[in-house]
Amino acid sequence: MNNTSLSPNDHWYGFFLSLLTAFLWGILPVFLKLSLEMMDPVTITLYRFLVAGIFVFLMLFQSRALPQLRVFKSRKGFSLVLVSVLLVVNYVANVKGLEYINPESSQVLMQLAPFLLMLGGIVFFLNALVG
Repeated sequence: MNNTSLSPNDHWYGFFLSLLTAFLWGILPVFLKLSLEMMDPVTITLYRFLVAGIFVFLMLFQSRALPQLRVFKSRKGFSLVLVSVLLVVNYVANVKGLEYINPESSQVLMQLAPFLLMLGGIVFFLNALVG
């Protein structure tokens, strides 16, 4: 049986985790802007993905949950590679944009991006229905 009862301190733990997340997302553009003084956007993105990739690989390896390589030979594999390339382009473009605008404006645009993506998806879906 799954025990879903919460201890009295669980809500505080969740609150501080969400506060930490908000803080780190808030200072990310500032640190990226500072990093641009020493590195180009592609190098910054390379290091971000390399560290994240090593971390995820170690976590999956430790839990014996590494995906099978045959997944990459299917249509899903092509989609995975395409989405990965587009994600890298998004990260590089975000850091490249910091060369032209200040971190505060970048943070506002980062918060608007999911909403604008949703609106673009609705327009795309409606065009597919009508056309």
